[in-house]
Amino acid sequence: LKSDVLKEGLEVGKYNVAHAGAFGFLFGTVYLAPHMHNFYLVTASWPVPLRILVNSLIIDPMNYSAAMSINAVAHGEGLAQGFATVETKLLGTIKTGLAVWPAAQVINFYFVPLHWRVLFFNS
Repeated sequence: LKSDVLKEGLEVGKYNVAHAGAFGFLFGTVYLAPHMHNFYLVTASWPVPLRILVNSLIIDPMNYSAAMSINAVAHGEGLAQGFATVETKLLGTIKTGLAVWPAAQVINFYFVPLHWRVLFFNS
């Protein structure tokens, strides 16, 4: 996916619609929504602390890696650049995520009905 549109983008004001659209479709629609939907279905009967632990230590790093890689592809930089970004930024991103997402997941798992959890997660 290294077309001229992805490399150059399609500027609308200060926003690059081609990059945002490619990332949103590839990451949000193709990867994240089905991935998290299935995670929530499979783990629905697990104790909440276990769900948060698995989400924080396994699922989140996978999601961060996918986001970084797909972002590079969406910007026309290629998958190799995405992997390089993962190498340099993943650990810091995981540390930051651990400061935020466990608390958000407590809310998600205790108060949000199963069929709304992906939407809560994405907001």
